[in-house]
Parts: sequence; structure tokens; C-alpha cells
Amino acid sequence: MKTVDFYFDLSSPWTRLAFHNIQPIIRENDAEIIWKPFLVGGVFNAVNQDVYAARENPDNRKFVHSFRVLKDWAALAAQTQDQAIKDRLRANTEEAIARGAYGSPSIFVPFGDGERMYFGNDQLPLVNWAIKQG
Repeated sequence: MKTVDFYFDLSSPWTRLAFHNIQPIIRENDAEIIWKPFLVGGVFNAVNQDVYAARENPDNRKFVHSFRVLKDWAALAAQTQDQAIKDRLRANTEEAIARGAYGSPSIFVPFGDGERMYFGNDQLPLVNWAIKQG
């Protein structure tokens, strides 16, 4: 059975789409998925600082909307202040960075002698293909 690692941060709207859309792929391929929440901001700070350039225009409607949604997610996440949860998030973030993640969701699929990383909802057909290759 193939095991797919799915790193995600709830602040990413693409994560919501991929979360929904990957589940039929997992069932169809009799695969297993391991959900790994992480801190996409930590990933951006470590390996993808270019993402901040898109936020430099404060009049950008998409940015304003995304920021409002992000604040809502942050309010929800603030309810999870347990140290064990914080430690797990940090560990998952470090693990994702070490594996090559640069955003959310980052999906890792065993492939050949290694693994392939896929990023985002739009790459789920490739996730499906990679699972089938095993």
C-alpha cells in the first residue's frame, strides 16, 4: 500500500481544495494518507521568501480578502495553544522544509527508489498518476 504524506496549513485556500479532492484519489488507489499540519509561514521564511513580494501592494483586493480570511484562521488556531501541538507543528514544518516543501499543501508520494513532491490542488492528477506507478 502506498503512503502519501500531505503537509498542510489551514491558512492556504488551496489546502481546502486539495483536502477535498485528494480523498477520492486515495480511495481509488487503496492508498493511505498521513495528514501533517505544518506552519507554511515557517516554510516561506526558510525557502520561499518571494511569496512576500506579492503582498507589497496593500490595495490588492485578493490580498485584502486573503488577509481577512487568514485572520479568521489565526483566531481559530489560537484555540490550540497546547505545547504538544506547537511542538508537533514545528517538527512537521522542519520535516517538510528538509524534504523540499515550499508551500501548502505539499504532497509527497513514494516513487521508484525515492519520492516525488507535488504542490497544490492542481497537481492532484499527478499525485494520482504517481501512486499508480507503484
